[in-house]
Amino acid sequence: MAKKSAFWLLNCELFNSFRIYQKLNPTSQMIYKEFLLQVAKDWDTDKVETNSDTDTDAAHTGTSSHTPRVAHEDPPWETFG
Repeated sequence: MAKKSAFWLLNCELFNSFRIYQKLNPTSQMIYKEFLLQVAKDWDTDKVETNSDTDTDAAHTGTSSHTPRVAHEDPPWETFG
């Protein structure tokens, strides 16, 4: 049953990705099956296309400012009694 649920969740994620693709590419006539085949091919070849104009996660060249990190400790567990 866990495998079936995992595949169902993966399919939901892929379909949501397809809907986002459709929103970002309104002139595209790609159907869901073609989208799945393209995703499978891209996963197989580790090919990832990025659009640097719209991809906010893409690495940018040049200087960057680092956010200072503060050490974090979780509070000790309290025993309830």
